[in-house]
Amino acid sequence: MCDADCAASARPTGVTMTSTSAAAFWETIACPVCGGTSFSPRFRLRFSEFASDLSKVNLKLIGCTPDTVFDYSECASCSFVTTNPRLTSSANETFYNSFKAPYTDNISTELGSPGSTVSSAHRTSKMIRTFRDLQLAIALCGRRVTGARRTDGPIRMLDYGSGHGYMLQLARTFGLEAAGVELSQSRIDLCRSMGLKVGSREEILDSKFDIVISQSVIEHVNDLNRYLQDIAGALDKGGIFICNGLTPQTVPIEQRRGRYKLTHPISHLNLMNRRNLQTLLEKHGFRIPGRRELWDRLREGSWSIYMRAPYAIYGAIMVDGADIQAIAIKT
Repeated sequence: MCDADCAASARPTGVTMTSTSAAAFWETIACPVCGGTSFSPRFRLRFSEFASDLSKVNLKLIGCTPDTVFDYSECASCSFVTTNPRLTSSANETFYNSFKAPYTDNISTELGSPGSTVSSAHRTSKMIRTFRDLQLAIALCGRRVTGARRTDGPIRMLDYGSGHGYMLQLARTFGLEAAGVELSQSRIDLCRSMGLKVGSREEILDSKFDIVISQSVIEHVNDLNRYLQDIAGALDKGGIFICNGLTPQTVPIEQRRGRYKLTHPISHLNLMNRRNLQTLLEKHGFRIPGRRELWDRLREGSWSIYMRAPYAIYGAIMVDGADIQAIAIKT
Protein backbone atom coordinates (compact mmCIF):
# COMPACT_ATOMS: atom_id res chain seq x y z
CA MET A 1 0.00 0.00 0.00
CA CYS A 2 1.73 3.16 -1.16
CA ASP A 3 1.61 6.55 0.49
CA ALA A 4 -0.92 7.81 -2.05
CA ASP A 5 -3.26 4.96 -1.23
CA CYS A 6 -2.85 5.65 2.47
CA ALA A 7 -3.62 9.31 2.04
CA ALA A 8 -6.82 8.41 0.21
CA SER A 9 -7.90 5.81 2.75
CA ALA A 10 -6.37 5.71 6.21
CA ARG A 11 -7.33 2.14 6.93
CA PRO A 12 -6.13 -1.35 5.95
CA THR A 13 -7.27 -2.97 2.71
CA GLY A 14 -10.73 -4.45 3.06
CA VAL A 15 -11.88 -2.39 6.02
CA THR A 16 -15.56 -1.56 5.63
CA MET A 17 -16.76 1.43 7.57
CA THR A 18 -19.66 -0.17 9.44
CA SER A 19 -20.20 3.03 11.40
CA THR A 20 -19.12 6.65 11.15
CA SER A 21 -17.00 6.20 14.29
CA ALA A 22 -14.99 3.33 12.79
CA ALA A 23 -13.16 5.66 10.40
CA ALA A 24 -11.80 7.60 13.36
CA PHE A 25 -9.96 4.50 14.61
CA TRP A 26 -7.44 4.47 11.74
CA GLU A 27 -4.52 6.70 10.86
CA THR A 28 -1.47 6.84 8.63
CA ILE A 29 1.80 8.08 10.09
CA ALA A 30 5.05 9.62 8.95
CA CYS A 31 8.13 7.59 9.72
CA PRO A 32 9.08 8.20 13.38
CA VAL A 33 12.75 7.57 12.58
CA CYS A 34 13.35 9.93 9.64
CA GLY A 35 10.04 11.75 9.10
CA GLY A 36 9.54 10.23 5.65
CA THR A 37 6.04 9.81 4.23
CA SER A 38 6.66 7.33 1.41
CA PHE A 39 5.98 3.70 2.36
CA SER A 40 5.64 0.48 0.39
CA PRO A 41 4.32 -2.89 1.60
CA ARG A 42 6.98 -5.22 3.01
CA PHE A 43 4.63 -7.91 4.39
CA ARG A 44 0.89 -8.29 3.83
CA LEU A 45 -1.33 -10.47 6.05
CA ARG A 46 -5.02 -11.17 6.38
CA PHE A 47 -6.49 -10.70 9.83
CA SER A 48 -7.47 -14.38 9.99
CA GLU A 49 -3.84 -15.40 9.41
CA PHE A 50 -2.39 -13.76 12.53
CA ALA A 51 -5.37 -13.59 14.91
CA SER A 52 -5.49 -16.95 16.67
CA ASP A 53 -8.99 -16.49 18.11
CA LEU A 54 -11.28 -14.17 16.16
CA SER A 55 -14.08 -14.69 18.71
CA LYS A 56 -12.15 -12.58 21.22
CA VAL A 57 -12.09 -9.47 19.02
CA ASN A 58 -15.01 -7.20 18.15
CA LEU A 59 -14.16 -6.78 14.48
CA LYS A 60 -17.23 -4.67 13.73
CA LEU A 61 -16.01 -2.00 16.13
CA ILE A 62 -13.04 -1.19 13.89
CA GLY A 63 -14.74 -2.08 10.60
CA CYS A 64 -12.73 -5.26 9.98
CA THR A 65 -13.58 -8.73 8.73
CA PRO A 66 -11.43 -11.89 8.88
CA ASP A 67 -10.34 -11.05 5.30
CA THR A 68 -9.11 -7.54 6.07
CA VAL A 69 -5.50 -7.16 4.90
CA PHE A 70 -2.90 -5.41 7.05
CA ASP A 71 0.40 -4.11 5.74
CA TYR A 72 3.75 -4.03 7.47
CA SER A 73 5.06 -1.11 5.38
CA GLU A 74 8.67 -0.08 4.84
CA CYS A 75 9.85 3.52 4.84
CA ALA A 76 11.48 4.33 1.49
CA SER A 77 14.07 6.56 3.17
CA CYS A 78 15.33 4.53 6.15
CA SER A 79 13.80 1.03 5.80
CA PHE A 80 11.90 1.26 9.10
CA VAL A 81 9.08 -1.33 9.06
CA THR A 82 5.77 -0.59 10.76
CA THR A 83 2.04 -1.21 10.47
CA ASN A 84 0.78 1.63 8.30
CA PRO A 85 -2.16 2.41 8.23
CA ARG A 86 -2.75 1.44 11.85
CA LEU A 87 -5.11 1.91 14.75
CA THR A 88 -4.85 5.31 16.44
CA SER A 89 -3.23 5.50 19.87
CA SER A 90 -6.60 5.71 21.64
CA ALA A 91 -8.06 2.82 19.62
CA ASN A 92 -4.95 0.72 20.21
CA GLU A 93 -5.16 1.41 23.96
CA THR A 94 -8.80 0.26 23.90
CA PHE A 95 -7.79 -2.88 22.01
CA TYR A 96 -4.98 -3.57 24.50
CA ASN A 97 -7.16 -3.14 27.58
CA SER A 98 -10.20 -4.98 26.21
CA PHE A 99 -8.48 -7.89 24.48
CA LYS A 100 -4.70 -8.24 24.70
CA ALA A 101 -4.16 -7.62 28.42
CA PRO A 102 -7.14 -9.70 29.67
CA TYR A 103 -6.17 -12.57 27.35
CA THR A 104 -2.58 -12.72 28.60
CA ASP A 105 -3.76 -12.14 32.17
CA ASN A 106 -5.91 -15.26 31.81
CA ILE A 107 -2.84 -17.20 30.64
CA SER A 108 -0.96 -15.94 33.69
CA THR A 109 -3.65 -17.08 36.11
CA GLU A 110 -3.47 -20.58 34.65
CA LEU A 111 0.28 -20.96 35.15
CA GLY A 112 -0.07 -22.98 38.33
CA SER A 113 -2.77 -25.29 36.98
CA PRO A 114 -1.97 -28.93 36.15
CA GLY A 115 -0.90 -29.50 32.58
CA SER A 116 -0.25 -25.85 31.75
CA THR A 117 3.12 -26.72 30.19
CA VAL A 118 3.09 -24.09 27.46
CA SER A 119 2.14 -21.28 29.81
CA SER A 120 4.72 -22.39 32.36
CA ALA A 121 7.37 -22.48 29.66
CA HIS A 122 6.40 -18.95 28.63
CA ARG A 123 6.71 -17.71 32.19
CA THR A 124 10.05 -19.49 32.66
CA SER A 125 11.42 -17.91 29.50
CA LYS A 126 10.17 -14.50 30.61
CA MET A 127 11.74 -14.87 34.06
CA ILE A 128 15.12 -15.92 32.62
CA ARG A 129 15.22 -12.87 30.37
CA THR A 130 14.06 -10.63 33.21
CA PHE A 131 16.80 -11.90 35.52
CA ARG A 132 19.45 -11.49 32.83
CA ASP A 133 18.42 -7.93 31.94
CA LEU A 134 18.31 -6.91 35.58
CA GLN A 135 21.77 -8.37 36.21
CA LEU A 136 23.05 -6.60 33.12
CA ALA A 137 21.69 -3.19 34.14
CA ILE A 138 23.08 -3.45 37.67
CA ALA A 139 26.48 -4.58 36.37
CA LEU A 140 26.59 -1.64 33.96
CA CYS A 141 26.02 0.61 36.97
CA GLY A 142 29.16 -0.93 38.47
CA ARG A 143 27.40 -2.74 41.30
CA ARG A 144 27.23 -6.42 42.22
CA VAL A 145 23.75 -7.95 42.13
CA THR A 146 24.03 -8.81 45.81
CA GLY A 147 24.98 -5.26 46.72
CA ALA A 148 22.92 -3.03 44.47
CA ARG A 149 23.37 0.20 46.39
CA ARG A 150 24.65 3.61 45.43
CA THR A 151 26.67 5.65 47.89
CA ASP A 152 23.56 7.67 48.70
CA GLY A 153 21.02 4.82 48.71
CA PRO A 154 19.58 2.00 46.56
CA ILE A 155 19.80 2.03 42.79
CA ARG A 156 16.55 3.46 41.41
CA MET A 157 15.00 1.39 38.61
CA LEU A 158 12.00 1.97 36.35
CA ASP A 159 10.29 -0.91 34.56
CA TYR A 160 8.51 0.73 31.60
CA GLY A 161 5.81 -1.78 30.69
CA SER A 162 5.55 -3.69 33.97
CA GLY A 163 3.09 -6.36 32.85
CA HIS A 164 2.58 -8.80 35.72
CA GLY A 165 5.41 -7.37 37.81
CA TYR A 166 8.09 -10.03 37.28
CA MET A 167 10.88 -7.47 36.89
CA LEU A 168 9.76 -5.44 39.90
CA GLN A 169 9.60 -8.50 42.15
CA LEU A 170 13.16 -9.43 41.24
CA ALA A 171 14.34 -5.84 41.65
CA ARG A 172 12.87 -5.74 45.13
CA THR A 173 14.69 -8.98 45.98
CA PHE A 174 17.98 -7.41 44.85
CA GLY A 175 17.44 -4.34 47.03
CA LEU A 176 16.62 -1.86 44.28
CA GLU A 177 14.18 1.00 44.70
CA ALA A 178 11.84 0.07 41.85
CA ALA A 179 8.75 1.48 40.18
CA GLY A 180 6.81 0.60 37.04
CA VAL A 181 4.74 2.20 34.30
CA GLU A 182 1.89 0.14 32.86
CA LEU A 183 -0.94 0.85 30.41
CA SER A 184 -3.42 -1.79 31.61
CA GLN A 185 -5.39 -0.84 34.72
CA SER A 186 -5.99 -4.52 35.55
CA ARG A 187 -2.23 -5.13 35.59
CA ILE A 188 -1.63 -1.99 37.66
CA ASP A 189 -4.11 -3.34 40.21
CA LEU A 190 -2.45 -6.77 40.14
CA CYS A 191 1.01 -5.30 40.78
CA ARG A 192 -0.27 -3.04 43.54
CA SER A 193 -1.89 -6.04 45.24
CA MET A 194 1.65 -7.48 45.53
CA GLY A 195 2.93 -4.27 47.12
CA LEU A 196 4.67 -3.03 43.97
CA LYS A 197 4.82 0.64 42.99
CA VAL A 198 3.14 0.70 39.58
CA GLY A 199 1.01 3.34 37.88
CA SER A 200 0.34 5.24 34.69
CA ARG A 201 3.05 7.31 33.03
CA GLU A 202 1.52 10.45 34.55
CA GLU A 203 1.76 8.97 38.05
CA ILE A 204 5.32 7.63 37.85
CA LEU A 205 7.38 9.74 35.46
CA ASP A 206 7.87 12.71 37.77
CA SER A 207 10.69 10.73 39.47
CA LYS A 208 14.29 10.18 38.36
CA PHE A 209 15.95 6.80 37.91
CA ASP A 210 19.41 5.25 37.43
CA ILE A 211 18.09 2.40 35.26
CA VAL A 212 15.15 2.03 32.89
CA ILE A 213 14.32 -1.42 31.51
CA SER A 214 11.60 -1.87 28.90
CA GLN A 215 11.05 -5.47 27.83
CA SER A 216 8.97 -6.23 24.74
CA VAL A 217 7.34 -2.80 24.73
CA ILE A 218 8.83 -0.89 21.80
CA GLU A 219 7.00 -3.02 19.23
CA HIS A 220 3.64 -2.03 20.79
CA VAL A 221 4.17 1.73 20.94
CA ASN A 222 2.12 4.00 18.67
CA ASP A 223 4.24 7.08 19.34
CA LEU A 224 7.88 6.01 19.48
CA ASN A 225 9.19 9.53 19.93
CA ARG A 226 7.00 10.23 22.96
CA TYR A 227 7.98 6.86 24.42
CA LEU A 228 11.70 7.66 24.17
CA GLN A 229 11.12 11.21 25.44
CA ASP A 230 9.49 9.67 28.52
CA ILE A 231 12.44 7.39 29.14
CA ALA A 232 15.07 10.06 28.50
CA GLY A 233 13.25 12.40 30.88
CA ALA A 234 13.06 9.74 33.59
CA LEU A 235 16.80 8.93 33.55
CA ASP A 236 19.53 10.81 35.35
CA LYS A 237 22.57 11.74 33.28
CA GLY A 238 24.65 8.61 32.75
CA GLY A 239 21.64 6.38 33.44
CA ILE A 240 21.28 3.00 31.74
CA PHE A 241 18.46 2.13 29.35
CA ILE A 242 17.90 -1.46 28.19
CA CYS A 243 15.15 -2.42 25.79
CA ASN A 244 14.29 -5.23 23.44
CA GLY A 245 11.84 -5.63 20.58
CA LEU A 246 11.19 -7.33 17.26
CA THR A 247 12.99 -7.18 13.92
CA PRO A 248 11.58 -7.41 10.36
CA GLN A 249 12.83 -11.02 10.31
CA THR A 250 9.99 -11.92 12.67
CA VAL A 251 7.53 -12.34 9.81
CA PRO A 252 9.54 -14.63 7.47
CA ILE A 253 10.79 -16.68 10.44
CA GLU A 254 7.21 -17.36 11.54
CA GLN A 255 6.06 -17.90 7.96
CA ARG A 256 8.60 -20.71 7.66
CA ARG A 257 7.38 -22.20 10.94
CA GLY A 258 3.82 -22.13 9.69
CA ARG A 259 2.47 -20.33 12.77
CA TYR A 260 2.23 -16.66 13.69
CA LYS A 261 2.89 -15.86 17.33
CA LEU A 262 4.81 -12.58 17.38
CA THR A 263 3.55 -11.39 14.00
CA HIS A 264 0.51 -9.30 14.90
CA PRO A 265 0.16 -6.03 12.93
CA ILE A 266 -2.48 -4.63 15.28
CA SER A 267 -0.52 -4.90 18.52
CA HIS A 268 3.07 -5.49 17.31
CA LEU A 269 3.45 -2.36 15.21
CA ASN A 270 7.18 -1.66 14.98
CA LEU A 271 9.85 -3.97 13.55
CA MET A 272 13.32 -2.51 14.13
CA ASN A 273 16.66 -3.02 12.52
CA ARG A 274 19.92 -1.99 14.20
CA ARG A 275 20.26 1.31 12.34
CA ASN A 276 16.66 2.38 13.03
CA LEU A 277 16.96 1.75 16.73
CA GLN A 278 20.31 3.50 17.07
CA THR A 279 19.02 6.55 15.18
CA LEU A 280 15.97 6.83 17.42
CA LEU A 281 18.01 6.49 20.61
CA GLU A 282 20.58 9.09 19.56
CA LYS A 283 17.79 11.43 18.49
CA HIS A 284 16.55 11.47 22.09
CA GLY A 285 19.80 12.10 23.88
CA PHE A 286 21.23 8.60 24.28
CA ARG A 287 24.60 7.30 23.20
CA ILE A 288 25.45 3.72 22.30
CA PRO A 289 28.47 2.48 24.30
CA GLY A 290 31.29 0.86 22.37
CA ARG A 291 32.43 -2.71 22.84
CA ARG A 292 35.44 -1.73 24.95
CA GLU A 293 33.33 0.39 27.29
CA LEU A 294 30.84 -2.45 27.71
CA TRP A 295 33.67 -4.87 28.46
CA ASP A 296 35.16 -2.58 31.09
CA ARG A 297 31.84 -1.74 32.75
CA LEU A 298 30.79 -5.40 32.95
CA ARG A 299 34.20 -6.37 34.34
CA GLU A 300 33.81 -3.73 37.04
CA GLY A 301 30.35 -5.17 37.66
CA SER A 302 31.96 -8.56 38.36
CA TRP A 303 30.74 -10.33 35.23
CA SER A 304 32.80 -13.30 34.09
CA ILE A 305 34.63 -13.31 30.76
CA TYR A 306 32.06 -15.82 29.48
CA MET A 307 29.17 -13.46 30.29
CA ARG A 308 30.98 -10.41 28.90
CA ALA A 309 31.99 -12.04 25.62
CA PRO A 310 28.72 -11.56 23.62
CA TYR A 311 28.74 -7.80 24.31
CA ALA A 312 32.41 -7.54 23.35
CA ILE A 313 31.69 -9.37 20.08
CA TYR A 314 28.31 -7.99 19.02
CA GLY A 315 28.18 -4.63 20.79
CA ALA A 316 25.40 -2.75 22.53
CA ILE A 317 22.73 -3.43 19.90
CA MET A 318 22.34 -7.16 19.33
CA VAL A 319 20.14 -8.80 16.73
CA ASP A 320 19.26 -12.48 17.03
CA GLY A 321 16.70 -13.51 14.42
CA ALA A 322 13.38 -12.00 15.47
CA ASP A 323 14.82 -10.31 18.55
CA ILE A 324 16.72 -7.04 18.95
CA GLN A 325 18.18 -5.69 22.21
CA ALA A 326 19.81 -2.34 22.86
CA ILE A 327 21.88 -0.85 25.67
CA ALA A 328 22.04 2.94 25.74
CA ILE A 329 23.38 5.58 28.13
CA LYS A 330 21.70 8.93 28.80
CA THR A 331 23.98 11.84 27.86
